[in-house]
Amino acid sequence: MRFARKAAVVGLAVMVGMAPCQRLAAAAAPETAEDPGISVCSLYTMSTSTSLRINNGKAKMHGEVVGIPGVTKLVAKLTLQKYVDGGWKAVNTDPYKKTVTDSIILSMDREKAVASGKRFRLKAVYEVSYGGKTETITKHSGEACY
Repeated sequence: MRFARKAAVVGLAVMVGMAPCQRLAAAAAPETAEDPGISVCSLYTMSTSTSLRINNGKAKMHGEVVGIPGVTKLVAKLTLQKYVDGGWKAVNTDPYKKTVTDSIILSMDREKAVASGKRFRLKAVYEVSYGGKTETITKHSGEACY
């Protein structure tokens, strides 16, 4: 019985001791809403980056995809989304699109004016072609409010 009580006290002390670290980490969080970091298993894609930042009523969107050496085409489609009635709706109904060939890196940035008092996120669809085959990866940024 005494051991269980000591273990509970030690566990509580560890949790209380960690609380300032969590607050410090939250305070040091970047202003940019980044991709949550869930990795996708892919054959032809080395990495992706999807982020959304809102400053002074402008949504700054960034999407980047890096393919393996030998990819023949990269495509990125960015759609700004707004949270409405319990779901995400496209703000720009026609996605911003960029295509590159004979390069392993595609990077694009776009800006759009947004209304205040709303929650936004960026949806990015990346297509990577290699050897006549194409893989598609969909990523979302974290949420950003304005």
